[in-house]
Amino acid sequence: MSPRAALIIVHILCTVLIGTEGIEFYPRDVPLDVRNLNPVTYKELVLAGIDTKGGKCFHVVKFYSSAGDVNLDPHFARSVRLRSYIIEAAAEFRNTAAVVSAIDWETKANRALFREQGIKRRHSLPVVKIFAPDGSSEVFTGKYDELVEYVKIQVQSYVKRNRRSLMPKLRHVVANTKVRAASTTSTTSTFESFMEKQGPGVIFAYEPKRGGEARVRAEQTAAALALNFHGKLRFAKTSDKKVVKLLDSGSGSNTIKMPVFFFIYEKYKKEEVEEGPKRGVPLKAVAAYPSASPSYESLQAWLVRFEAAAAAAAAAA
Repeated sequence: MSPRAALIIVHILCTVLIGTEGIEFYPRDVPLDVRNLNPVTYKELVLAGIDTKGGKCFHVVKFYSSAGDVNLDPHFARSVRLRSYIIEAAAEFRNTAAVVSAIDWETKANRALFREQGIKRRHSLPVVKIFAPDGSSEVFTGKYDELVEYVKIQVQSYVKRNRRSLMPKLRHVVANTKVRAASTTSTTSTFESFMEKQGPGVIFAYEPKRGGEARVRAEQTAAALALNFHGKLRFAKTSDKKVVKLLDSGSGSNTIKMPVFFFIYEKYKKEEVEEGPKRGVPLKAVAAYPSASPSYESLQAWLVRFEAAAAAAAAAA
């Protein structure tokens, strides 16, 4: 049975079985990936724009009521209908830079949070709000089956708007002063300046006019990772062939295919970046992770290990 078919069955069962008594839409003893919020976790996670591990993230929050009759209460019927899509979104965003949660009107301690969001009556429910890491939020007004894709686009757009701090575009330094000046704008940095900075780094390399859906998925993954690891790892992206060639020489693969992630362990001096490869001395401590079919979860696991290894190396130095 496909995941989609299973969700449809869940929806049908909910419609048939849910009565007028308050029920727990997202049971705590069932791993549905939907976090049940309360005033404390709402403040600590949603308002802070972080996940339980401290990584920056988006929050998708369903404000709903767990009491009603689907045959008599159209507002409650919509909450029931939305339930399967929330579960589907939570499964899709598992271990990513988006967290799906729900908060129940029927828990009286939660009512103040509803009022803060301008929800004064249960008949206004359900409401889905998307909270960005910077504290901004918006009500999702699209079709339920478009929620997942919409959030992915919002994550990527957020990183693009904040790319100077989250994921600047790298260019290889050149002699031409005009191009050199262009490479020091708010959204672009030089490869050399990135390599000279202290701390482990990640460079996402791609071909801007090739790759199709694989490149789009890889870009979405890179954006989400840059957001989630902000403050822990430095991120950048590049389509500059000279930069990719330099990184490829250090990875030891020499057959790299884009899109790809490069992990930078060491801080380099400017002359090492500019002159070393010319003398046949490749950049050291550069690992490559091909991402033709990027999995956020597997890349995240790689980056957790990479961060730990880089920290251990720095401590031993």
